[in-house]
Amino acid sequence: MTVDRDVVIVGGGFAGLSAGVALAERGYRVTLIEKRSRLGGRASSHVDPTTGEVVDNGQHVFLRAYRQTIRFLATIGTLDQLVFQKRFVLDLVGPDGSTTHVSAFPLPAPLHVAAGVLAARGLPLRDRLAALSLGWHVWTRDDADARGLTVDEWLERHRQPAAVRERFWRPLALATLNEDPAVASASLFRAVLADAFFTRAAWSAIGIPRTGLGPLYTEASRAFIERRGGRVLTGCSAAGLGVERGRVTSLATSTGETLRASWYVSAVPYVNLQEWLPSEVQLGHITFLAAQGLVSSPIISLYLWFDRPILDRPFVGMVGTAWQWAFDRRALLGSPSTDGHVALVMSAAAGFIARPTEELIELALGEVRALFPRSRGATLTHRVLVKEPHATFSPRVGGETHRPEHRTPLGNLFLAGDWTRTGLPASIEGAVRSGYRCAELIAGGP
Repeated sequence: MTVDRDVVIVGGGFAGLSAGVALAERGYRVTLIEKRSRLGGRASSHVDPTTGEVVDNGQHVFLRAYRQTIRFLATIGTLDQLVFQKRFVLDLVGPDGSTTHVSAFPLPAPLHVAAGVLAARGLPLRDRLAALSLGWHVWTRDDADARGLTVDEWLERHRQPAAVRERFWRPLALATLNEDPAVASASLFRAVLADAFFTRAAWSAIGIPRTGLGPLYTEASRAFIERRGGRVLTGCSAAGLGVERGRVTSLATSTGETLRASWYVSAVPYVNLQEWLPSEVQLGHITFLAAQGLVSSPIISLYLWFDRPILDRPFVGMVGTAWQWAFDRRALLGSPSTDGHVALVMSAAAGFIARPTEELIELALGEVRALFPRSRGATLTHRVLVKEPHATFSPRVGGETHRPEHRTPLGNLFLAGDWTRTGLPASIEGAVRSGYRCAELIAGGP
């Protein structure tokens, strides 16, 4: 029998699991299905069979500004597995041996980052003053001047010199937007800057899990939901939707089960909606038609094992190279091992996603050895390459019109995901924010 407190959720990533946890916490009986054999979606983990180590499908970072994500992890009891900087610190290195170091000061926002930029090493004074000028504009003005512009156009409008664009703004834009600044939306980039650097000083600190993404949230979410009478089914996908008089009446699964509930949440990527939404629903409502206009932006991650450590800091940005970030997994996970394990990340990887694995690995090794002297005598012992062709939507100028609200024309079906209209670019925080918002709407929130 269906009661008002039964909910079916399709998708077991951050969006679906946060919605499930929020609803279970409110007393709803949740059934969550995930088509893969493991939870996590685009933020998942697996055990590498060669090393026995947990490998994520990409190295993810968090900000203290991720308020809903912090709330979510605190609810499921794993917030202690996320380690934050005491304050914002960013190091970047280039192939010419140059370094840029920006460290926030113990001051209120935005003075903390303003002082850090003014004292930054590796940038000429003119460039630092230009960056401060743009920061002052973000702090004191609305976003009108960023609307309709790409990040590059916006930086040009504010006369940002080439060095500060290449060694500060571009790395931040790639990391937060997963798109080339030449096409990425300046409005979304400005929103990220305003939230992270101009509200509270603590919110700009970067956090990195000291465990794999799976242990960070997937199993704890499953346990939370199941302890409250819910079900979490992996290896089970949506096969069809029953719709009558503008409402969902049932959901057929790939395992032959028919699920019935009062409420339904789709927490799958936009590229997967068409797999189970009836064609008449997709074609009959602008909400679903508009989402088809979203374009994907890929991310490539590479895990490299060496016979010795090769980095001298937990993570560092790479400037003037195809690969953009390097993370010392041994340092970040607190491993006692004496070998080296590094994760590399390439965002906005459309120009590289089709390249062969060996070519990408050779490119990475060349860039690593050019930037990190300790790697030049190290022996590569193992590698794992992970390609995510649909890692995020591309936050291009005008793309916001394709991002749907959480409510749909079907009265009891809601959309969650970092691609919905969260006000943020695709991110973990956007995914969790969408999951919580769907839960609020189901519970009768405003």
